[in-house]
Amino acid sequence: MRSESGVALVTLVFLILVLGVVAAGLAGLASSTAFGALESGDSTQAAFAAEAGLVRSLREGTTAPAPVPFGGATFTVANVGGGSVTRFAIGTKGLASRRLTTEPAFAYVPFSRVADTNSDVEIRVENVTGQPRTLSSFQLTWGGATAYCEEIRLRVLSGTNYGPVWTSVAAAGNRLASGEIATFNTGGPAVLVPAGATARLLFLRFRAAKTGAAALVDMDAIAFRLRARTTVTTFGETTVRIGGW
Repeated sequence: MRSESGVALVTLVFLILVLGVVAAGLAGLASSTAFGALESGDSTQAAFAAEAGLVRSLREGTTAPAPVPFGGATFTVANVGGGSVTRFAIGTKGLASRRLTTEPAFAYVPFSRVADTNSDVEIRVENVTGQPRTLSSFQLTWGGATAYCEEIRLRVLSGTNYGPVWTSVAAAGNRLASGEIATFNTGGPAVLVPAGATARLLFLRFRAAKTGAAALVDMDAIAFRLRARTTVTTFGETTVRIGGW
């Protein structure tokens, strides 16, 4: 009896160890199938196109979008009915899942940033908020360079050319720093961007100092975050890729 008890005890310990190893393996599998944020995919045009398709589906509230593969995961847009302000997508990869949310925004048009513009930045954004919007300011944020913008111009494609909407001259010579809000200050007409319309934005003459004489700064390799605003509403940020993207 004592011998049989010993064998049973050894067998029980062995089973506990095996189950522990299996549990650890499953935990490792779950962690190994986790994936990063949407922006962490590879730097290929195809990956950017997939990201743009997902974000566009989210913002426009597509009712029956096809699943979007991105970064090794497949995202499916949900909660797009009933005029919901915030929509979300569920991504799955193996045993892991991630929920992404978005807000209505003026969305960067993929690959619209003109390459090799040096100290100027030219991009296009689309009004995907679902309504015509009268803009009053922009907030532009960047890193990787000490630089200050002298002028912002806006033109609605197939619409009104508003020309300069913000200048450092009208701001007592103070150029725009990263993260600052550029409230339109040129005294022009109200800037109206219809729903679904695309606007071309020019951020001109980035220089190395906020005031006074300063050298131009090459911004081609600098990415941005752009947030459009009305007098009562602040929209979600959009990511502006480097020059040529």
